[in-house]
Amino acid sequence: MDSTNLRITQINLQHCKEASLVLNHRLHKMQTDLALVQEPWIYQKGIKGLNIRRGRIFCDTNSEKPRSCIVTKPRVQARMLGHLTSRDVTAIQIDMMLDGKEREVVFGSVYLPYDLTDLQPSKEMVSLINYCSHNNYHLIIGCDTNSHNLCWGC
Repeated sequence: MDSTNLRITQINLQHCKEASLVLNHRLHKMQTDLALVQEPWIYQKGIKGLNIRRGRIFCDTNSEKPRSCIVTKPRVQARMLGHLTSRDVTAIQIDMMLDGKEREVVFGSVYLPYDLTDLQPSKEMVSLINYCSHNNYHLIIGCDTNSHNLCWGC
């Protein structure tokens, strides 16, 4: 995949049906190829409102209420990094052309909860960063660092 044509959106949907519909519209109108989503709309133990044809929604399937996900259009050939995916972190890997070379690029959607009392990034986020650093992969993170987080003195 050529990186110059990849359209990326990062959004916190705040569990909102209407915001999910707006993102869904962007996906259908070809304005977004890959969406890094935090706090998706959950209904009856599933992510709702993102009805993309032949695309994929990546998230932690073991969680009843994931707080992060990544949505890709069919043309984006991605694979989930399950060992780095949790309720609050979703990670995928894509082969892309960067500077004329085929490279592995990792995309992460990260949610940092407001009640996180540790001043460090979450251990899941650190694991994602370390994995990419160790393997020399490019990393792009869409993150909700939550302005209400206790780390910021709120």
